[in-house]
Amino acid sequence: MSLTTADLQNRLKGWKKNGNGFVACCPCHDDHKPSLGITPSGEKLLIHCIVCGAGYESVLKAIGLWSDGSDVVAEYVYRDEHGNPLFRVQRKANKQFPQQRWDGSKYLTGKGNMDGCRRVPFMLPELLASDDSETVFIVEGEKDVLNLRAIGLTATTSPQGAGKFHKCETAAFTGRRVVVIPDNDNPGRDHADSIGQGLQGIASEVRILHLGALYQMPEKADASDWLAAKYGGDNPAKTLRELGKTAPLWEPGAIEPEPKPEPPTFKSIRALIHEFPKLRQPVIHGLLRSGETMNIIAPQKRGKSWFAVDLALAVATGQPWLESYQTERGDVLLIDNELHGETLAGRVPKIAEARGLSIEHYGDNVFVDVMRGRLTDLHRMEQGYFSTIEPFRFKVIILDSFYRFLPDGVSENDNATIANCYNVLDRLALKLGCSFVLIHHSSKGNQSGKSVVDVGSGAGAQSRATDTHLVLRQHTEPEAVVLEAAVRSWKPIEPVALRWEFPVWNPDDTLDPADLKPEYSRAKKRKPAEPDPDPIVADEAADFAERFVGATPRTKAAIVDAAVLAGVTQTRASNLLKRACGRGLIHPWNNGHKQPLTYSTERQPELADVA
Repeated sequence: MSLTTADLQNRLKGWKKNGNGFVACCPCHDDHKPSLGITPSGEKLLIHCIVCGAGYESVLKAIGLWSDGSDVVAEYVYRDEHGNPLFRVQRKANKQFPQQRWDGSKYLTGKGNMDGCRRVPFMLPELLASDDSETVFIVEGEKDVLNLRAIGLTATTSPQGAGKFHKCETAAFTGRRVVVIPDNDNPGRDHADSIGQGLQGIASEVRILHLGALYQMPEKADASDWLAAKYGGDNPAKTLRELGKTAPLWEPGAIEPEPKPEPPTFKSIRALIHEFPKLRQPVIHGLLRSGETMNIIAPQKRGKSWFAVDLALAVATGQPWLESYQTERGDVLLIDNELHGETLAGRVPKIAEARGLSIEHYGDNVFVDVMRGRLTDLHRMEQGYFSTIEPFRFKVIILDSFYRFLPDGVSENDNATIANCYNVLDRLALKLGCSFVLIHHSSKGNQSGKSVVDVGSGAGAQSRATDTHLVLRQHTEPEAVVLEAAVRSWKPIEPVALRWEFPVWNPDDTLDPADLKPEYSRAKKRKPAEPDPDPIVADEAADFAERFVGATPRTKAAIVDAAVLAGVTQTRASNLLKRACGRGLIHPWNNGHKQPLTYSTERQPELADVA
């Protein structure tokens, strides 16, 4: 029996919740103040006393729960076509799987007890009773079979583990469509190959579904691990059926063992500089390079799709984007999963006309794939859709909106899933020789007080994993926004105010980028703001920049402290710093980080100049 926290709770004093785990009084010393930590980790419990150092074994021995690992934690009975037991497989805590033949009255143990025993697929009666049109999923272990059957799939396995399928009877698979899900290791791949060989000429088809490779799962991961990670979302059975339909057919020699891990490839910085003397080629100067990814974050119904089409037209024609960002010309693919084809067909010409472009300028350089109604997730697109696109065919591929490309039922708040999706995009960008632009929604609520990298719905990994995180925030003017970006391979950009002039966004120098729409509450109306008894004027901002900032970069804290010592209130000093930055009187220096760390009256040298 597996050890649970409930087993410990009944035997330990002072038990209480503590963060992700529990604490209790340690039984290995005279403990009156809980010093024993118990933390669940997967199927295991991590146990450690911070006072006496007692660990898992010592604590369990002290409370009479220690086991040498021989405990049986599960039992699986293999039956013939009539439901009569043939043999059983026991699963022990130490991961041993002894098999014992049924002699009609008892299970035999000892050497040779399985001699002469029929080896049939697990749950043979259920397999024979299933609809012949249903796909049969073959996995490596009985636990995986039960987990797949629990979600409504027809599943089985062969006894004795990987490499023993040749000993298993195969008549039950005659004429059936079979999908093999191997464990994510070389024995698993060899086992899948042996199943393909064993069912050649028996099953109508055999496909090999490598979930571990498809979802970049850890070594030895199996179907149960895939289910536990919720890669299949709210309907994992549907996901597996669809993946099984497109999985590669087994052919002799088609399955190759995973190559052995290569040794580290570290090199000296001198060699690295020699190998990469220049940064990657620009696509949108100041924002995006070849092979990079860029997020575009904006509130709902604020023109994100219009914004994306405008970007596509700029790159496709080599014209500047938003007047300030020079582009390098190349074909663009817009994969849209929100708009109808008719909507896009009417929208693109309107935006092009506003930019002075005719169909001759862009008609054969902007490509659109309308995914609405036939959605698919990014993992499946990597194996199918994107594998058919010729490398360097497109300079930019736009995904609008990105959340719809996540696996079915997976939350965009899941950091692990989001990070994995960006890993897929990095591989695709390298393989296809293009850049990806991802359109996101901003998170709910007010955005004005947030850092640039914190704007955007979903997990924080979306801003950390991308190369450029561009956001649109509401300006105090109703039809205006402020464009800001955190960039990885460019110098920091200055905020820019944009005004909506249907059907495009245009820069508006008359608006102050620092005037973001302030926070408000729907639950309680605020009292009317009282007039500022000491308003800030332009000359004061300039004087502040000269007196307390200067050419030598200084942190915000140092600037505000110096102003406070001179008699300026802390709040007013912060406001003056913000106003001076917004008016371009001072400039943020990010020193290689995404967020400004220091400020100066001089602009920060470009990265290329520093190099």
